[in-house]
Amino acid sequence: MSFVVLWIATVISSLSLSMFMFIQTWYVVDGQKMEASLGIVMICLTVSRMLSMIIGGVLAGKSNQTRIMFL
Repeated sequence: MSFVVLWIATVISSLSLSMFMFIQTWYVVDGQKMEASLGIVMICLTVSRMLSMIIGGVLAGKSNQTRIMFL
């Protein structure tokens, strides 16, 4: 049962990230009319996500995972 819940959470998380990136791209290009800035926006999104994943991985390895999930 816990595997099914984890699998469903992973699928929803992947879909939400893809949707967020698509909508953000659409907003920058169509809503703001800033096609030239799209690369900078995507770099900022990717770098911040990578940094948070690295920090989260270090924290998960050094502390209680239950507390991290709660926070």
